[in-house]
Amino acid sequence: MSAPIQIDVLGVTIEVVPTGKEADELGTLLSRAWDRCLVSEVSTGPADLVVHAVVGRRTPKKLRGEVVAVAPSVEALMEVVTQTVTVEAITRRAGDLVMLHACALAHPETGAVKVFVGPSGMGKTTIARTLGGRWAYLTDETAAFAEDGELIAYPKPLSVITEERHKEQVSPSDLGLLASVQPGDVDGLYLLDRRDDVAQVTLEPVPLVEAVALLAEHTSYLGALERPLHRVAEVITAGGGLHRVTYADAGDLASLLNGDGKR
Repeated sequence: MSAPIQIDVLGVTIEVVPTGKEADELGTLLSRAWDRCLVSEVSTGPADLVVHAVVGRRTPKKLRGEVVAVAPSVEALMEVVTQTVTVEAITRRAGDLVMLHACALAHPETGAVKVFVGPSGMGKTTIARTLGGRWAYLTDETAAFAEDGELIAYPKPLSVITEERHKEQVSPSDLGLLASVQPGDVDGLYLLDRRDDVAQVTLEPVPLVEAVALLAEHTSYLGALERPLHRVAEVITAGGGLHRVTYADAGDLASLLNGDGKR
């Protein structure tokens, strides 16, 4: 068994314990991939949750009843670990945080945040990889807002498709993405609409009532929140309103960071 690692996932301290004959290799890969989320030695304490990472076909009998991430190879297990810790953390913050399925980037000096909301396949990870060399990478998965409006960064590994069409969990550091800064206020909230046939980026302001309904579709555990629609509306209002952004390539969205677009 390799030494466990502790990571901070949306404010939940999760201890990942590599288990089995591949434990040392797995532990090294996990530490590298999750370098931006590692809990520092100074602040290390009891974890809120323990996840056992096992290479195999099924959960070992001795771990039944525990939270276990299991996959037949180290490479596949890396992705399962990401999925498991994300789901577990989101579940534990249900009713507390407004959690949008989104990519978020922050200005490297001011901390001003741009949030790009959309379902899987709408280009959030590509946006993070394309623009994260200029603006600090906060997340490509979940933009989570506390009741006071503070955004909680989740700089998880990015899922990158290799030439062999496999998904690899890669540290944002290895991709050259800027390190997270302390997030400031949201200075742009965008609903992604990626289309191959558009020639340029277009922005469309979305009325508040419609914006709440649209973002509700992309909010984890919305029903667990107290006054859920009010909470979503507060996030929208604080961000200067929601804009639908239609685009073809992630690089085209650089205009929004440059100030050429809305906010």
